Amino acid sequence: MRAKKTAEVEAARRKEVEAARHRQWRAKYNALSDAERQNLMATFKAWGELTSAELKKIKSEQIAGRQLKPEPITRTIRAALEHAATAVLKVSNGGRGFVIEKDRQRYVLTAAHCLIRNGEPYLPPCITASYTHERTYPKLLDPLGKRKPTVWAECLFADPVGDVAMLGQPDNQVLPDEADAYDELVDNMGALRIGDIPKRGAVWLLNLDGQWKSTAATLTGWG
Repeated sequence: MRAKKTAEVEAARRKEVEAARHRQWRAKYNALSDAERQNLMATFKAWGELTSAELKKIKSEQIAGRQLKPEPITRTIRAALEHAATAVLKVSNGGRGFVIEKDRQRYVLTAAHCLIRNGEPYLPPCITASYTHERTYPKLLDPLGKRKPTVWAECLFADPVGDVAMLGQPDNQVLPDEADAYDELVDNMGALRIGDIPKRGAVWLLNLDGQWKSTAATLTGWG
């Protein structure tokens, strides 16, 4: 008799917890804009056929900013990830970056803390009229897998607070050979497109073992 009562209490507690989670999910979902809801639903559709229970659970986890279940890799997603991997390169001895293209020019986006010169973190001086050598990083880039980077690059932009930097071709008048080596590297790689992202959504991350992992992301700050 006591065991039956304990089971009923436990069932009631679970039901109450589930109801509280649903109310939390509903409140956060109602706070989303129409565009955010559309982006959210587009993400769900990419996951293929899901039961209503699975869809409800994933919605709740995503909007709460929790870890998502691994996203099934469909043929379309696999092709996109394979292309994205071709744009990733090595920056300094342990960092990574990726190639983007704008107006037929190719640049590298990376973390500002990956800007290493002579074995030490280094940022160009905070002045627009800096010298070429102050903005140039010797032996900073190379494809993934190489032990030591050999390709030079010039820092075009760096934000030490946001931890982001954009690199480009070294000055081809002062460093023509290094500029050619940069062009050869980035021209033989893929390039990623830059676009807007929803405040909340599913993302794919390339880990240090070269494996793609699906997780949830929430945009924060003033971006």
